[in-house]
Amino acid sequence: MNRAEIAEKYKAVIERRLSKFRNDEAQEFYTKTLPNRLEQFRANYTGAPEKMEAAVEEEEEERVLDFWDYLDDETAEEKEKAISEYAENDADYQPLASEIITDQQEEIEQLKAKLKETEELCDLYYSQKSVSTLQLDIINFVSRIYSKEQRTYFATAYNSPYITAHCMYENGRSRDGS
Repeated sequence: MNRAEIAEKYKAVIERRLSKFRNDEAQEFYTKTLPNRLEQFRANYTGAPEKMEAAVEEEEEERVLDFWDYLDDETAEEKEKAISEYAENDADYQPLASEIITDQQEEIEQLKAKLKETEELCDLYYSQKSVSTLQLDIINFVSRIYSKEQRTYFATAYNSPYITAHCMYENGRSRDGS
């Protein structure tokens, strides 16, 4: 059984689902969205006051036409979604090769995007690692050359968080007896 046969088999159920979807969307639009948009339009209207009602009617007509175009697109998507759901649950359904290829292509695109994101994070990790290693090398170099008192002076004089952290670490180690 292919998608067309599934759509025919569940036609009545799908039509009820789409009808409910369209009614819910239309109710939301006409009771909430459209009145809010027209109120905003009235508040922001800068033309002549006597032409405001004609401008509001024109705006309303444009919004309604845009809504129905949007709703037609959304209904088509909802229908495809419903057919897919019923096809997945139908034991007789066997997808066409083109459907399988399309699904695999979508999965490949998702995996490519995930790989790219992971590579970017990996590059960021390595760049941060190299900066941290360089900072640690500098701290170790300074700790070998200068005495504890001089390092404490540098930390306070130059307000270096790295040297300050190292000095605090050393002070903690010396108190612990390490």
